[in-house]
Amino acid sequence: MPKQITIATRDRKVYDLARRYILGLSSAGVTEELLDHYLNPPSNPASTMADVFERLLKSAQNRGMMPSVIGDSIGGVEALGPLFGGFSPAAAIERFATPDDLLNVIKREVQPTGQFRRGRGSLWPLFARAALSGATFLSQFESGQEFVGWVKDFDVDDRKRAALPMLLSQEIDGFGFALACDFLKELGFRTFAKPDVHVKAIVKGLGLSSETANDYAVFKAVVRIAARHRTTWTSCCGWLAAVYSTIIPTWGERDACARIGRRSSEARGVRSVLRHNRAMQRTVTSGASLACSCR
Repeated sequence: MPKQITIATRDRKVYDLARRYILGLSSAGVTEELLDHYLNPPSNPASTMADVFERLLKSAQNRGMMPSVIGDSIGGVEALGPLFGGFSPAAAIERFATPDDLLNVIKREVQPTGQFRRGRGSLWPLFARAALSGATFLSQFESGQEFVGWVKDFDVDDRKRAALPMLLSQEIDGFGFALACDFLKELGFRTFAKPDVHVKAIVKGLGLSSETANDYAVFKAVVRIAARHRTTWTSCCGWLAAVYSTIIPTWGERDACARIGRRSSEARGVRSVLRHNRAMQRTVTSGASLACSCR
């Protein structure tokens, strides 16, 4: 194998290697039919503005310790529906002038369990700012259908798809590129790859992007591979995770890296991290969870 291979060749080798490996898990119930199901999952984008706003709030607290501090403490984000007039962005910005106003009502009417910290850098104020800035942004659209149509305008063009998470990260307070992707993905747009810590480690470790790639660059790498193989990004990440957290430790670093044109010395650090991520390994080797391997 030549020392330098093209990006397209490496993409193909990684994808094909992972596919062969996963199809070898017949004892776990993995079949061609199962793979085809996850390669073409149903996509039903949210249709109402209430659905869109509720999903935005769920993504706003989908990082770090926020799910336990926010969602778990109130029995789920659904509990905030009555405060926002049934998840109406217009009702939210009409009722709450500031994030502090929102926090006061949440504490009084929803009564979260645990500590309700409101100091600088605390999670509840971060969530409140995201909620109201998100409501302000969504209030520009007449309906959920209009918003979905606007997203589709970005989604149909590979050249401008990545611009949408960048735009949302500027419009919604606390929404970085990754959370914006999470929001769009969970709305039903499966082409928006969420560049979380696992996806970034895998993509960089396999040489599918540079070691210094930011969220935007990792997003573009996963979408590139998915587009070449006519699959969704969730399935694509499942293949990559299989290579990086299961195949490499099983076959040995040198053999696996040689097959994909990656120098073993470059892969050692990240491989070690993923090898010890037991939760990811269990997910990768479960035929029923292939589509969620990197979510």
